[in-house]
Amino acid sequence: MGTLKVGALDFNDIGTVEVVRDAIAEMASRPDSYHALQFKSSYYFQVTDLQLPSEAGWYIILDGTLPLYVGQANNLNARLNTSQGSTDNFGQSDRTSDPERNFIKKFIEVGVIQTPRVCIIRSSELAAAVGTPESRLTNTDKGNIEKFINLMRNGIAYM
Repeated sequence: MGTLKVGALDFNDIGTVEVVRDAIAEMASRPDSYHALQFKSSYYFQVTDLQLPSEAGWYIILDGTLPLYVGQANNLNARLNTSQGSTDNFGQSDRTSDPERNFIKKFIEVGVIQTPRVCIIRSSELAAAVGTPESRLTNTDKGNIEKFINLMRNGIAYM
């Protein structure tokens, strides 16, 4: 059988998978990981309760407790709470298609998504929980973690 391409975190090892899964589950069990999300004006996301941390991590967009989308950000606040980071080219009339995030925005606006929220996973906390310095997480690791959360998103107990 083939092996997954990995960096500092070996997702070919069940022990690593369990440690990462447990760390994400622990972070998702804390109220401070959740923030109300809204669609602002014509193009943007905005977190309504406070500013998100300006650090790297992953985010899970939810409708209540239903996970809809998993993303990665070098700066969580910029990606989900600023006009520059959250536009996704929604205002560009010459775009040829829309990413999932634009569908989420429109579905919030028209009421398909009733209770938009975001659960954040900080890179620094996840790295500490798995015993790897954050500076050792490669782009491959970050992408693998995003894929891992996406695959396991329905198995996470959201508050």
